[in-house]
Amino acid sequence: MATCIGYSRICADLTKTPYAAMSDDMAFGAAAITGYLAQGYYGLSLAGEKTPMPTFGIGHSPPLAALYVNLGGDESWANRTLTYRNRIDAWSDETQWSTMWAWIANDIGFTGALIFTIALGWLWGKTWIDTLAGDLRAAVLFCLVMMTIFYAPANFQLTSTFEGYATLLWWLGVWTWGRSRRTAYASS
Repeated sequence: MATCIGYSRICADLTKTPYAAMSDDMAFGAAAITGYLAQGYYGLSLAGEKTPMPTFGIGHSPPLAALYVNLGGDESWANRTLTYRNRIDAWSDETQWSTMWAWIANDIGFTGALIFTIALGWLWGKTWIDTLAGDLRAAVLFCLVMMTIFYAPANFQLTSTFEGYATLLWWLGVWTWGRSRRTAYASS
């Protein structure tokens, strides 16, 4: 007996260790949870086997890609993304996860994704410090960055919808504007 992730060939054999020692219900639940938590990393490993190709800054976000096509852009550019090319390995970007890093690598490669992660960590730290200082704008942005970090093993959550993307950009702008005003007042 096996349980698989979607229609993929990624399956857990419930007759083998560690599942064999569990009841059928417990083994199925444990395999489902493991698959749920690990599937993004499998998508990342598939993407890591492919050579990144430029996607002009819109490969990290399905809504941006759809907007580009709806405004008359060439749809064939989507064939260039790592996450789209994972379909060759029966890992669809429409139904399976491929981590935030695979989505970022669509635009700036895996080295760029590492640099982005460092910048995200810097932003997370700065917003936390500003939140402790009483900046409510920073508190909202901190929560958004925290959500991005929480969902990183699955996808680039806040850029997966127009609402999430707009919220992130709005609060990043509001926090940056408030920070620059606070710095200007402190120096005068």
